[in-house]
Amino acid sequence: MQTEFQLRDPALRALIARRIDEGRLPLILTKTIGVGFGAGGQCDACGQVITTEQIEYHAFGPNYGAPLRLHWACHVLWQLECVERSR
Repeated sequence: MQTEFQLRDPALRALIARRIDEGRLPLILTKTIGVGFGAGGQCDACGQVITTEQIEYHAFGPNYGAPLRLHWACHVLWQLECVERSR
């Protein structure tokens, strides 16, 4: 799925919201991220593989252990959901 479509995908946004509700994604704004190309690992937000042609974000935070691995669009949607819920 292309990034621009992911950002507009209501099903992906709902999946990320559900993962926050289930505690699989933390409700926190990241302060530190690492960025690089994917290495074939699974995205913690959508569950799909992050290919070597895609950008992979590693989100670090003191309250959620190991860094999260996310597609760029999944990281954006996760952080938007966190901002919306913190209002």
